[in-house]
Amino acid sequence: MVPYADGVGSDAIRKECAWDKDLSKHIVRYSKRKTVVIAKDPSMATGKVLTLTITKVHAIGGGWYTGAKFADLQGELREGGQLIGSFKAARQTTSTHTTCGALDRVGKALGKDIAEWLKAPTLDARLGDEKVVVAGLTWWRAVTAPPGFPLP
Repeated sequence: MVPYADGVGSDAIRKECAWDKDLSKHIVRYSKRKTVVIAKDPSMATGKVLTLTITKVHAIGGGWYTGAKFADLQGELREGGQLIGSFKAARQTTSTHTTCGALDRVGKALGKDIAEWLKAPTLDARLGDEKVVVAGLTWWRAVTAPPGFPLP
């Protein structure tokens, strides 16, 4: 299970959706099982250790009527306690009719992004939709803003 940062994710999302539990499974699957999941204390692990935190999740019920569902997370890869890679990742979707289904789709995409990054990890990488951040908004949200809408 990938932990949420404090204050991130509604109680309903945390209780009803399994996407945070499935995210690590997606990383293992897309890395062709070259990644091992350790659910216990990562300080006890040997070798490379990837820690993930969900930093933002937006998933209002109502399917595509309520707009994009998205999640952001950050990760750090350490070996022997030394930081050897880090990233911020984001994905969004408007397809699926359920909130949990949308988050599962987002989790699969994030799992694929992270598995690809693990092949050649770098510091401060931007994965998925995080690569196209424009003025603090993802590209999709920025281009759909009404004309004259002040960007932060």
